[in-house]
Amino acid sequence: MKSEPCSPSKMPACADYRGFWLWLCGWLLAASFATWHAVAVERYLDRVTATRFTDEVLETPLKRVPQAIAPDGQVWVRHALGLAETGAWRLRTTEIDNAPDGRSIYWNSGWALWLEACGRVRKAFTGEPLATAIEEASLWANLPFFLIVITLASFSVWQRWGDVAGAWTALALVGHRGFYAAFYPAYCDHHGLISATVLGVVLSALLGGAGWRTSDGHMDVSMLPKTNKTVMRSMVVSAICGAIGLWVSAASLVMTIAFTGGAGLVVGLMLGGKAPGSFTAVPHAWRLWGRIGATLSVAFYLVENFPDRLGWRLEVNHPLYALAWWAAGELIAVIIEWRIEARPLKWLAVRAAGWSAPVLAVPLIIWGRGVAVFGPLDPFLGRIHESIHEFQPWWVEASKKGWGVYGDQVIIVAGILNLLGIWVVKRPSRDERAMVLFSSAVALLALLLGLYQNRWLLTGSAPQVVLAVFLVATFSMRNPARGWTWSLVGAGLLLFISGPWTLARERLHVEQVRDVQLGETMQLLYRDIAGFLGKAGANEKSIVLSDPNASVGVGYYGRLRTVGTLYWENRDGLLAAAEILSARDEADAAARIYARGITHVVLISSYDFLPEYNYALRGGDGPVEDRTTLGYRLLYGHQVPVWLRPLNYRVPTPLAPLGFKVAVFAVDFEAPVSIAHERIGRYQLSLGERRLAEASFMAAMTADVSRPEPWLRLGELALASGRVKEAFNFVRAGIERVPAAERGRLVRDAATLFRSQGPEGAEQADALLGIQANPQ
Repeated sequence: MKSEPCSPSKMPACADYRGFWLWLCGWLLAASFATWHAVAVERYLDRVTATRFTDEVLETPLKRVPQAIAPDGQVWVRHALGLAETGAWRLRTTEIDNAPDGRSIYWNSGWALWLEACGRVRKAFTGEPLATAIEEASLWANLPFFLIVITLASFSVWQRWGDVAGAWTALALVGHRGFYAAFYPAYCDHHGLISATVLGVVLSALLGGAGWRTSDGHMDVSMLPKTNKTVMRSMVVSAICGAIGLWVSAASLVMTIAFTGGAGLVVGLMLGGKAPGSFTAVPHAWRLWGRIGATLSVAFYLVENFPDRLGWRLEVNHPLYALAWWAAGELIAVIIEWRIEARPLKWLAVRAAGWSAPVLAVPLIIWGRGVAVFGPLDPFLGRIHESIHEFQPWWVEASKKGWGVYGDQVIIVAGILNLLGIWVVKRPSRDERAMVLFSSAVALLALLLGLYQNRWLLTGSAPQVVLAVFLVATFSMRNPARGWTWSLVGAGLLLFISGPWTLARERLHVEQVRDVQLGETMQLLYRDIAGFLGKAGANEKSIVLSDPNASVGVGYYGRLRTVGTLYWENRDGLLAAAEILSARDEADAAARIYARGITHVVLISSYDFLPEYNYALRGGDGPVEDRTTLGYRLLYGHQVPVWLRPLNYRVPTPLAPLGFKVAVFAVDFEAPVSIAHERIGRYQLSLGERRLAEASFMAAMTADVSRPEPWLRLGELALASGRVKEAFNFVRAGIERVPAAERGRLVRDAATLFRSQGPEGAEQADALLGIQANPQ
């Protein structure tokens, strides 16, 4: 007997028998790829971490090289170590940047506690020191969360919309690189939590019918939920995800919550005007959404901040956002009730005015109080952000690197548009149009935000997945035949295969050629510099001034304190770094370095951030090179003030072909001026800067004429440039200033050098030997 296809009204009962295996196959494919990718990345990073440039091992407190995209992950590891070593359970302040003052941390404590817990579990099995265990466990910190996310999301979709949609969900979440990138192995960052909560907010609201359900007697014809309970439950899940997301990153989730509420309002206006009897509004679902979300976000706020940090910081989760969310839920419910019940306009106006006030309070307070409550509005930080990739619009990135950087986005958006075209041709029902309008509105607004600033593309990926999954669900539930099923599964593989395929090909190629990619190469350079500084005497009390990337990397491996990093909480540290490295007056720079207790300066030509610092500090048309600034003079001009002692760091030979310039200095205000100038001259000479070196040795000689070394160095330089008589005078003066017991050797060595200069040199050599034979 031929089996009867599943009908929508029988989902998921029929799916329990037949569709479970299709969903499970989709989930297994997604989970298997994520696990394989984690293993492959671990194997690669193990090889990179084991790389040594010389036989001499420069030890550093932390050693594990992460993926290059993970500087935030390195900071998270240091925060987790801070909690573990102090016994605290909440993040409060840190001295890893803005040293020596330190700064406040407004990141959620939960992720740091998770990293600490992972490390303690590993330590229990391996016996490693806790710091090592946390660092090693961080590579795998994302995978459990990703598996939980794809399980919950795909299972929920399968239960509501069938096996094809459920399998599609799992495949899309691993196949959309914008979403999966937040969960990459060795990227132990909070962005995965952000993407997961965005997905939860949008998908759960859609599963809740955006506050609508199918009316009794019309159960077979709608994609909407069947009962009020289902609507309420889904909206509660959406609210919970939103509250967690606000705790993790209010900057990211506020927009998602606003887009979701706005799209829900549009659907309410669409269905409420002349809704047929097949749909029933559940306005209270939006009230519950706002109330639950607001209550939980306040709870998270208190857990993180009570009682000592109850201030007005609107960059992060705050009760003002909770109040706005509560009011927004009430406002949406009021408008829907007005629409479906044909209430008087005055009734709406009174209630809408009341509930709109808390919603408008957030932007009005930010606009009115500005930087006092919202740090990123600071003009200095604004100019810093202009120079950071994630804050730039798509056209800037595309103009630099071409459209290829957005290849995945183009493929997925084009695929979704094709699905939309097919869906329109199929003449969708009114409820389908409403739900597609809801998910399309959120996805479109999120995409536009991502085109405005690259950082929003990450959070814009989840709404795209939700829209694609819903479109597929409408096809599969209207056409449950197996032919349609496999066609849709095949379409899903084609649409989302490019991300995993690219990642797999990249990993296999890198292992085949035993390559180390450029980003990880920079991490090796940072680690080498940190080891060099440690050998030179730097320790956890030292303060390093560098560019923002090197501050994170070098500071991480050496567990050193730094000054300027790109976090908004570190505005003061960024400003201090900009003021010092952009200084045109050496005395001003010296005073600032002394006041902060900076012990070392590290400058690296790759992303030196010198034009960006100068632009952020002084404004103008954009970052431009300024050769008069301290940073430029040190790194490229090799002009060193006397209060910096050059350290003899050399870029490792395997990295030399990459053309990196690295300059490392120790701050030394106590060295005698003559010795300081001589050290600088030796450093300049090692770089081939003979003219600068000669000036430095001359300054050393002038500062203390009794020291022989500057005279002798000037003699060597004069002789090397063919100025034999001048060289003779310098060398003779230098020899006269050394102890008598050492003069004989110096005279013989100098005479040998002079004789190599031909007849004139031989004459000066004889004169030197004559001085030795007839001392005055």
